[in-house]
Amino acid sequence: MPEPPAEKECCQRTRERWLARIEKYFTSFPVIKDVPCDECREILEIRVYEHPAA
Repeated sequence: MPEPPAEKECCQRTRERWLARIEKYFTSFPVIKDVPCDECREILEIRVYEHPAA
């Protein structure tokens, strides 16, 4: 089976920014977000099912 294509750098930066925001400000889980990339506007699926471990 072919591997899924690697995520673009701009999308990776947006995902990291959202994950940091979720870790810092969200208290209720799961968090399910579909957000547009800051640069290419591709929709990113962000799924966090439990609070990230410190």
